[in-house]
Amino acid sequence: MRKILLLGLVVFGSGAAEGISKGEFDCWEAVQRLIDCCPRYGFGLIDCTVERGCDNKKPDIDDSTSQCITALSCREIVRQNLCETPPPKGVCQ
Repeated sequence: MRKILLLGLVVFGSGAAEGISKGEFDCWEAVQRLIDCCPRYGFGLIDCTVERGCDNKKPDIDDSTSQCITALSCREIVRQNLCETPPPKGVCQ
């Protein structure tokens, strides 16, 4: 599964001249955790890319939620229904 994460980082992160941001990396780590814990979780459900400049787009999963998801056990991820929908902001607060 780590290959999927690395592929995502290369494919989605390669368009940014500045490289990948910490927020993007944390988001991709959270997506990888969800894929590892949720058998039917799809790779394309969450957009972790950041748009710089006028758009100023942020990843779908914010920094604190990303870090929290990566720290949760698979049992907790399933118990909190994070496998069913993209995780809402502040899910771990």
